[in-house]
Amino acid sequence: MPVADASLNTVTIYIPMTYELSGADIELFGQQYTMSGDLIIVKDTLNVASFYEAEVGAWLKYKQGAAEDDFTAGPKDAAKATAIKDDIVTAVHIADGTSYDASKKGSDKLDASGIFAENGDWDHYHSLQDFVLSYFAKNILGHPGALAAISNDSAIRANVTANFPPVLNEMATMAEDKCKVIVQQIMNQDLARFNLDEKDVYQPVVFRAGDKVLLQVALRDNTYSLKNPAGSPTTVVGGVTVAASASAGASASIKAEVDYYLMEFTLA
Repeated sequence: MPVADASLNTVTIYIPMTYELSGADIELFGQQYTMSGDLIIVKDTLNVASFYEAEVGAWLKYKQGAAEDDFTAGPKDAAKATAIKDDIVTAVHIADGTSYDASKKGSDKLDASGIFAENGDWDHYHSLQDFVLSYFAKNILGHPGALAAISNDSAIRANVTANFPPVLNEMATMAEDKCKVIVQQIMNQDLARFNLDEKDVYQPVVFRAGDKVLLQVALRDNTYSLKNPAGSPTTVVGGVTVAASASAGASASIKAEVDYYLMEFTLA
C-alpha cells in the first residue's frame, strides 16, 4: 500500500448524491381572502392609531398555541373598534346624514373616477351617499350626473346613513374565524410583525402607516318606481318609454345581478 505524501495539496470534493423534491403542493398557514369589485380609492386616510398603538393597545390580538398550526385571534379592543368605525364614517363623509352640504360636491373625499370614467364626469364623490345616488342615476338613466330626476334623494341619503355605520359595529364583535383571516393575511405579507416564539400569550396585531384596508360594497335587488301620475309618460332607461297607463309607483328592477365595489383605505 502506498504511503500518503504529506506534501500534496488539499482537495475539494463533491459527494455525487442529490436529494430531489418536486411536485409537492405546500399549503401556507395563512389563507388568502379575495374580494372583488371596482376600486374606489378613499382620499381621506384612516388613523393607524385606531388600529394599533405601541405600548397602548391594538384592535386585534393574536395568541400562538403550542402546536404549529394552533392559534387564536382576538379579543377585540372595543375602544379602538369604535375609533375605526368613526374614522371610516368620517372618511366617506356620512356622519352628517341628510344634512349633507351639496355645495361640496366634487371635493376630493372619494375618488371614483375609475368606475364611471366612460361618462367623463363625476370624477370625485364627496360622500358615500353621493356615490350611491350616482350609481342609481347611471343604471336607470344612463348618466351618473342625472340626479335631478331622483325625487327621493333625501330618503336614499338617510338610508345610507342609517345602514352603513351599523355594519361597522362588527369591528367590535367580529367572529374569531374572520379575525383569523385578517391575521393570516398580515402573516403572509409581513411575518416579522409577529413573535412566533411567544406561546400562549396574547400579543397585539401590528398595523403600520401605509397599510391598506378594503371594505366591500354590494348593490343588489334594488328597484326604481315612477312618481309621476298615470297618463304622464316618462322616458327612462335608454329611451324606453313607460306606457301612459302606468300608475304612479310602478316599479321595475334596476339590475338583476349584484354590483360589487371595493373601498380602499390607507393607514397614515
